[in-house]
Amino acid sequence: MTDKEIYDLWLAKTKDRRYLKKPRWNEIRKVLTDIRARRILEFGSGVSTLLFSNMGLSIDSYETDIEFMKFVRKLVPKVTLRFWDNVDAKVPGRYHFALVDGILPRDKQLFYAIKHSDYVGVDDFAGRLERMLMPQLEGFQRVDSRKTMLAIFKII
Repeated sequence: MTDKEIYDLWLAKTKDRRYLKKPRWNEIRKVLTDIRARRILEFGSGVSTLLFSNMGLSIDSYETDIEFMKFVRKLVPKVTLRFWDNVDAKVPGRYHFALVDGILPRDKQLFYAIKHSDYVGVDDFAGRLERMLMPQLEGFQRVDSRKTMLAIFKII
């Protein structure tokens, strides 16, 4: 499927307009391609889960809403979806890229992403959320274009 077809499918299946927008996905896709990513850690399942899967990537996606997990599972049956409480997670191994895009607060999501990933993307990285999370990201190199509300940091 093309990215456009995935977005069309997503929008046909849900009325919820809180999803990773195309310009932000383009930023992520560029980094994934540049680093030859194979393993993805994701906090907040959604259209990004479909997009990652479409690239043939191995994904561990953590979600706090069981009903939403069931919805995503129908669209992407081959993804590892894990329910978690937005506090404690057993994250197995190391990942090439992590996306932090779950419910607020996101400090624990970012903690696990930094601990287990080489690159971390944070969606909606602006204003209060940026001020809250920036202390955890001090010293890491920002590698995105800064043209969207998504920030990507090189952790390694």
